[in-house]
Amino acid sequence: MQRMTLRAAINRSLSRVTGFEIRRVRQVTTGLITSHPISAKPSNTQRSFAMKPAAVSVAKKHAAQVRTDPGDKHIRSTFFDRYPAFYQTSETAPYQSRLNLRHDAIFEQNREVFDGARVLDIASHDGRWSFAALQTGAAHVVGVEPRTELVEAARSTLGQYVDDPTRYQFIQGDIFDVLQKERLDIDVVLCLGFLYHTLRYGELLSGLRALNPKHLIIDTTIFHESSGRVIKLDLDYADMQRDAVRDGYSHGDFILVGSPSLPGLELMLNAYDFKIDRLSDWEGIIRDNPDASGVKGDYGIGRRITVLASSSQIPRAKLPLRGYIPTDDAASAPR
Repeated sequence: MQRMTLRAAINRSLSRVTGFEIRRVRQVTTGLITSHPISAKPSNTQRSFAMKPAAVSVAKKHAAQVRTDPGDKHIRSTFFDRYPAFYQTSETAPYQSRLNLRHDAIFEQNREVFDGARVLDIASHDGRWSFAALQTGAAHVVGVEPRTELVEAARSTLGQYVDDPTRYQFIQGDIFDVLQKERLDIDVVLCLGFLYHTLRYGELLSGLRALNPKHLIIDTTIFHESSGRVIKLDLDYADMQRDAVRDGYSHGDFILVGSPSLPGLELMLNAYDFKIDRLSDWEGIIRDNPDASGVKGDYGIGRRITVLASSSQIPRAKLPLRGYIPTDDAASAPR
């Protein structure tokens, strides 16, 4: 009786909104309901038809994904609690727990690449990550940030916390212009929270390849629902501090941006001779810090990741080339 009452209630809603009603409930592995139009007598084909969900291409775990044992990623030191000015210098996610956990994923899990390194911080914001690089062992940091108020905040805050002002430099400008005009000597590139605020991937990676850095650290939103080499398009609003700024390719108040899938990101990196070495263990961080807030909705579901890549010549045979392109490296050698 309860089932019939529930079916009747569902049918009233279905017929009012869609013109369909439930004719038969079938036990299927998907747990879905068979439905038919109420205006027509079900045919033999309809009687045997069961609705199935659309196939969803979900990305698989990457071979470079770091995995730790329970308890290994409990965060005991809270980096930004020691430098609280950074909680006040930005409108963009200045949340205590999120900043401290991101510091672990970006810097603590990649500590070895910063020792004595010269670092480029793309979209350096209020200088939080430039400062973290210095505190992790970097010799010098160049931050590039287009928004005036954020550059001023970075210079002011690092002036409080860093004794030697020659160890850092903040350039106000567009990263694409800076890569063309400035002569930078860089070992490590930080691309944190920037990749999903642009579509100019080829231009960006070409500029970074010209710097020939040893390492590239990317922290970004990805199109995590797909295992294809694809990019999900979106729009940024230029008047939001957290979004992209206007450039020569934008129109009005909006900027066309995108989030690549992980396979798409890896293809782009490989095309410019960068190899993914490590994906930080966000699963372990969240597992061992259950009270953590501000990270479960993106890092916790794989919608955002932290990647360490290194400069490495990628053999043609490792690239997903089209069938008519020779995969033998010797085929492309000068004659």
